[in-house]
Amino acid sequence: MLSLTPTRGLITRLLSTYLVASLIIGPALARPMPPLEAPSPLTMFTQMEDPELVKELADEETLEELQDMEYDREALSFGKGITLSLIPGGGFGMLYADKKAQGFLLIGLSAIGYVVGLAYASGSLDNTQTDACVYMAGTPQEDLVQTQVCSWWDGAQHPNRYNTVDPRDPDMKKYFETKTNYTLEKRGGEPYDGFKDGVMILAGTYAVTTLIGVIWSGMTISEHNDEIRKRVESTAGLYPVFDYNADRSTVGFGLRF
Repeated sequence: MLSLTPTRGLITRLLSTYLVASLIIGPALARPMPPLEAPSPLTMFTQMEDPELVKELADEETLEELQDMEYDREALSFGKGITLSLIPGGGFGMLYADKKAQGFLLIGLSAIGYVVGLAYASGSLDNTQTDACVYMAGTPQEDLVQTQVCSWWDGAQHPNRYNTVDPRDPDMKKYFETKTNYTLEKRGGEPYDGFKDGVMILAGTYAVTTLIGVIWSGMTISEHNDEIRKRVESTAGLYPVFDYNADRSTVGFGLRF
């Protein structure tokens, strides 16, 4: 059996300790540093004390800045989506968010509301009553006479009529004597003015469709932007770039999505 001197034994123990520590700590230290935690290219080349490379990298964007640039390029604008939703129809914000089916559906529904509201407000659905002079002694087919007949008994209004014979009276009495045989009635159903209802329908259609459009487009844009942010942050990474030609050399990092 070999006997080790104290010095050799100490060296052997130190080497064993170093090897064990290397096996334990080495893999942990060998893991690649996350891109966001890695020093910037400018910092690394500053440490190399290369003035030319430091100058070239002085204006290089950081990884976070490049991610923000990529996000801004693909993200949708909340302000634009809401502004478009305020246009009568309510669905233009959805069209901006690339939801054409939903956008045209909302625009179509609002169009129906606006058409109905305009029909009421314009008077197309109004109803008015008319005066009708009814000869009470006549048959249902002959009871309506000229409206003026109901006032022919009045000598002040019709001096040439009130003292003439009423041909409908079997006793051939004069109009001022037969005024009780006539009555003035309102015909044509209940009067109706649809202007106020039309304005309310128009205002309600705008309010409801706009509210739906703002909420719907806002949620859609939010989901879209969240997906863009996740994709950019999960797939972004730096890779080295080396280029050399007769005039100049380029060393840096590129961003891959």
